[in-house]
Amino acid sequence: MSNNIHIISSVLGNIRSGYQRRINVTSHVKSDEVLNLLNKLTCHGFIYGYNNNNHLVKIYLKYNRNFEIIKNFKIYSTPGRKVFVSVYKLKSLVYLFPTAWFLLSTDKGLKTHQEAIDLNMGGELLFSIQT
Repeated sequence: MSNNIHIISSVLGNIRSGYQRRINVTSHVKSDEVLNLLNKLTCHGFIYGYNNNNHLVKIYLKYNRNFEIIKNFKIYSTPGRKVFVSVYKLKSLVYLFPTAWFLLSTDKGLKTHQEAIDLNMGGELLFSIQT
């Protein structure tokens, strides 16, 4: 799990850096965890998509009228401090932050907050995206 945190932080850092530089495409080293995360971000409309090359993945950033789609993201778990939430705590977070999108690492892989609630399971709270 701690390796997931490093990889996710690195991908989010590349995306943030791409937005700050106002570029349309950024890249990251390819791995299964990266592809899984980018698939979630694409399916939920946070990025246009990604192109899977040999060792690198090109990430196509999404803008809305020249403003980035992802306004802010917060990383909750770190290698030194893991944050676990139950399904009840997750429902409370969604109620308190209705415009946020949460990603959890569960025993069934990476899940969005809605997927975890539908499966009635908690997990390690990795990060949230504020749009």
